[in-house]
Amino acid sequence: MPGKFYRSIDALLLIRMCFFLAGSVILPDAVCHAEAPFFQAKVVRVIDGDTIEIQQKMKTQRVRVWGIDTPEWDQRYGAQSSQFTRSLITEKDVQVVPKAVDKYGRLVAVIMMDNMNVGEELIKSGLAWVHVYYCHEPICDRWKSLQERAKSEHRGLWNDSDPVAPWQWKKQHHQ
Repeated sequence: MPGKFYRSIDALLLIRMCFFLAGSVILPDAVCHAEAPFFQAKVVRVIDGDTIEIQQKMKTQRVRVWGIDTPEWDQRYGAQSSQFTRSLITEKDVQVVPKAVDKYGRLVAVIMMDNMNVGEELIKSGLAWVHVYYCHEPICDRWKSLQERAKSEHRGLWNDSDPVAPWQWKKQHHQ
């Protein structure tokens, strides 16, 4: 399943992204050159808790926040996670650290603002899960601890007795 959703960004994929997508989405020099692993952009819209639209050099692009999954827009706590993300980064400048491209062609990236990791803030607030299928880097262990703390303190979606993870919820509701 993971292989179908995310493809790792490797050198060949970066080259393909640079040549084939440069005219239609943001692919700054920073993405196309290994010596600069991130780029700056402005968040112009929050689609939902873990999907944003960024603008750079007059181009916009949808970006999926890496390593987390927030409730869907029509799922319980979906509106709260979207509002949290909106209040945190809308119209703000962020650092985008590319990680992958998903099956929808969206850039999957770590989103940072002033040394704050947006995904981590959602987890700490109890408004996101650490994504069980795609978060396997060392930081994910820290995030799992933060998720357990949010759960034990009944923050956000952990206030429910048995919250349903978005990847399970989608299977039940979007057949």
